[in-house]
Amino acid sequence: MRFLIAFFLLLVCVGCSEVAQELRGDPAPDSGFIEHTEDMAEWKERAPVHKIWFKDREKFYRERDKYKKICFKPVATDFIITKGWWDKLNTADREQYHKDLEEMAGYVRNAFEHAFRDDPNNRFEVVERPDAETIVYSLALTELIATKAHVNAAGTALGLFVPGGGLLKTAAKGSIAIEANVYDGGTNELLVTWADREQDRSALFSFSDFSWYSHARATVDNWASQLVEGYNTPIDHKVEDRTIFTLNPF
Repeated sequence: MRFLIAFFLLLVCVGCSEVAQELRGDPAPDSGFIEHTEDMAEWKERAPVHKIWFKDREKFYRERDKYKKICFKPVATDFIITKGWWDKLNTADREQYHKDLEEMAGYVRNAFEHAFRDDPNNRFEVVERPDAETIVYSLALTELIATKAHVNAAGTALGLFVPGGGLLKTAAKGSIAIEANVYDGGTNELLVTWADREQDRSALFSFSDFSWYSHARATVDNWASQLVEGYNTPIDHKVEDRTIFTLNPF
């Protein structure tokens, strides 16, 4: 019975777009990595990111088929926005945090490359050296906050005995933010910029809550698959964002 009530409340919340947006998290502050931040805006009809800018959106979609290749540069990590002590509870020290950051940067690049290599539509050839047929992605991690695994463990345990005890897990959420500059590989002309930030998804129970960066890696995988979908669909197709709730414990 308790599960059915929780499931009903979950469905209700999923239908509340304003609540979902609030729980999804606010946009990350500008890091200084991308240009034209003052002209960036949401594009809810199409792109599931917090904000995006095109030099010429109509022209980009008219001419994007000329790009046969895609290149992802190494992901920058020197634009991380500093966080306070609570946000770093799971980081043993500064050296470990930088190690985690570099590992996540490598994961981001690999995830995006593999998403396009595994694309059944073979939309792009993934290359290391761009040319006139290449669209180039320069990405930066601007936020990486680990899930507080020990707090989640306490919240889950408490929730088994005390109604509402699992609310402790809300304070244990991690987050990840990314920014992108997109260039023409032949002219180095800046075509698009976008930025997004995602918090850990909520679940009745999730094994990812007990790992520092499992939620972040899932977000990266989702960004990659959304980008592939974006290139395989027309301008009037809406790329759906993930719900902030999930019933998947993994």
